Amino acid sequence: MHCASMTRSHLMHSDEKSNADALSLCLSGNNWSTLCRSLQWLHNICNGNQAEYDHRVWYTEVRYLHSGPTWEHRVQVQVNPSSIVFSTQYHGVCGSPSPTRHSCIKTHPSNTLNCVKQIHGHSYAVERSGDQHIKFKCIRFAIRSSNVVQVWFSKALDTWNSTICDDSGLARREWPWIGNYFIEPFLITFRSPQPSRIPTDNGADVPTNMRPFPRVGGYDFQAYATGKKKKLCHRVWRPSRLESECIAGEGMRIMFPEKSCSFLHERRLEMKLENWGSWKERQYTFVVAAEPNKSPHYVMRIQDPDGASALTVQFFSSPVCPLNENGTAPGVVHHTLRLQKSEAGLCVDESPRCRVYAAEGKCSNGNLHQYANFCKRSCGLCELVASKKAECDFPMMFHGKWLLFEEHRREIMRMTEGKLTFSERGEFICKAKHWEEDHYKFLSVFENGCRPRYTCMSLSLEPTHHYLQLQMSASMLRPESCGLNGLLNAQATLSPGSFCEGTLTDFEPVDCAPSSSMVLFFRKCSNSTSQRDVIRREFSCVGFIDIAQGFRLLFTKEQHTSQQARFSCWLIELLNSSSSLHSQWRRAYLLDDSQCAHAPYESLVDPAIYTPIDITFQFQQGSSPNCIEMKGNNLGFTVTGRNKKPQSGASPVSERRHNMGASIKTSLFITSIIAISCILVLEY
Repeated sequence: MHCASMTRSHLMHSDEKSNADALSLCLSGNNWSTLCRSLQWLHNICNGNQAEYDHRVWYTEVRYLHSGPTWEHRVQVQVNPSSIVFSTQYHGVCGSPSPTRHSCIKTHPSNTLNCVKQIHGHSYAVERSGDQHIKFKCIRFAIRSSNVVQVWFSKALDTWNSTICDDSGLARREWPWIGNYFIEPFLITFRSPQPSRIPTDNGADVPTNMRPFPRVGGYDFQAYATGKKKKLCHRVWRPSRLESECIAGEGMRIMFPEKSCSFLHERRLEMKLENWGSWKERQYTFVVAAEPNKSPHYVMRIQDPDGASALTVQFFSSPVCPLNENGTAPGVVHHTLRLQKSEAGLCVDESPRCRVYAAEGKCSNGNLHQYANFCKRSCGLCELVASKKAECDFPMMFHGKWLLFEEHRREIMRMTEGKLTFSERGEFICKAKHWEEDHYKFLSVFENGCRPRYTCMSLSLEPTHHYLQLQMSASMLRPESCGLNGLLNAQATLSPGSFCEGTLTDFEPVDCAPSSSMVLFFRKCSNSTSQRDVIRREFSCVGFIDIAQGFRLLFTKEQHTSQQARFSCWLIELLNSSSSLHSQWRRAYLLDDSQCAHAPYESLVDPAIYTPIDITFQFQQGSSPNCIEMKGNNLGFTVTGRNKKPQSGASPVSERRHNMGASIKTSLFITSIIAISCILVLEY
């Protein structure tokens, strides 16, 4: 991002009101003739013109098909100035017998509630239209965020009664109302800030951000299906993991060691979540969660004993918030997670079984990647892990105390020799610097169970030395998985006129299980300058992220010399499920640490920025001759039998270059600079 655009962005954010302020302005700025003018807070936030507003649409009772991404039934709620209109929606057949035709949304009006009188706070007397006789009801709202509202209803009465909105007559609905678009998402946090409040035009305070999940840190967990006492993947020795707000603003990650442990759709191994609304109710904390840039799909109900390191979480596949003791909702799949705070530090064992495996000699030879990478302490590998010692420094003009300004955050940052210390995000230890530009790789170490993380930052000082621009990347976990889960046939262009064929695999050949290392093997090269006919390179995997436009960004480390490691990143196109399993060739690129990016992730796959690099690939799914069956993912499918050699001409170099346009060259140090752009001001 250019300095000018960052500055403009900052000034814009500082001049604008927050969503909470905008809501307050809307409430005080309009004159409605209805008695129930306070229903306006359920409308769309004012879009620049307080004399106009859009009808706000909410959804409730959203049920997802087989816990997947597609909903099958929901209730649409349209809030008008003095009425609320309910409609039932479901996916139906579009009227075409073709099985390839997508389903259509069918909408059936249900009923309308007309506002009669505001009783107090956010309780309203309403009449139900469409009946032969008028029915009176009470509806009460509790705002959990700008996108999440809880609702209570009374029974329908034939005659008006002044006690219609008494607490004793109201029944809580388990399904909250979810806003139809992204207004004010905030990342899941385990801290407990005081709720922010908005004064309404009737003098009532409306909490807009109730207490978030009151824990921060990393947890190991075992998952149990609804009504089952046996845990999922009970034969897998490594636990699943949940990490939340390890670095403030990072959100939540749920990770599984194998697909058999995953309760997610398509058995995904990892999911990131953001919090659309969280609050405490009775002995439970509820979190309405969504994946980035998606509508809320999940609810976490947490039993949170104060001061305990163990938690019990019910994880629902639809946004429902039951209060019953057994934590069930009719027709909704949920899993129970038993969480235990993880061991902290740089060198840890991820399972109590590590001592047993070390005693059995499983730390070496063919079991190295299956056990040693996850049992570093028991396997005696602590000397090889990263240290807390700073290995680079910043210019002296950067040193000092800075005030950080972001759209929703004010924070103090202290810069000393080799360290950045944020008042909320924590401490970052400088481990490496880009050879030319002000890009730094940092290591964050935690004492709360979170695994160490690598983060990249770009620091740019304004000429006056009073302002420092900072961009921070998404953080990467320490080495765990390569994300291939199999073997891929590879064709590579190493340099002009040099073309190689071979394989790329992250499977342990003895155990046929995914590992944290990846082997690139070229069995044949044309016009190679190498004296060897076979090229073999092994990489340790730092981590991977699925990014925009169907690509996976994989970060690896290769021992370059006895004392120096070389970092690389791979950009690998994910498999298109609509294509034939073995006929599809996918693009991939190998970039070194000096090429790996200034740009946002989306820019990495933008052909307009590509320039030639050393190595480009085409991958096709293959199968290992040593493994009868291999697990598949979106980089490959389950296959059997021996390796299939790619068909001649299936991916000609000329066609590949034509389809790719130019190749990639960008400049990412360890990970892309995308997530946070902010301004820091030197404090004297």
